Amino acid sequence: FRGWKDLKQGTQDEKAKSLLHCVEQDCIQELMYSAVHMGDSSLYENLMSLLSVFHEGKRVRGVDGLLYKLYHPFLFRSILVSNSTVRRNASSIFVTAFPFHDPDSQSNEIEEDMHKQFSILQQILEDPAESVRLVAVQGVCRLVA
Repeated sequence: FRGWKDLKQGTQDEKAKSLLHCVEQDCIQELMYSAVHMGDSSLYENLMSLLSVFHEGKRVRGVDGLLYKLYHPFLFRSILVSNSTVRRNASSIFVTAFPFHDPDSQSNEIEEDMHKQFSILQQILEDPAESVRLVAVQGVCRLVA
């Protein structure tokens, strides 16, 4: 996290921008993708401990946009797949990092995204797999608390 943050602050030259892009796309996003699709629960927990620094750092400038940009290509689709383990992992990440939004978006786009995300919350609360519903209930209780 500190490495990404330091790179983000020093993006004046092209070399730093290129390195930042590489770290975001090839390292952080790969960890995110692996966590969503991980079948081994102990490896999933290890990946989540790495990613939790980003999830908990949402107040740091740029982290919200980073999470939105890197999770957006696959997280919401993963909540809909037939594999219940992938749905559980994706749902867990979804409720942990909720809400996802791009701070540079217009207010109407943010509102649309939030509406979609509340629909996803409802959907995972009604998921046929008990493990997904359990994650959803725990996540919603954390969000409401």
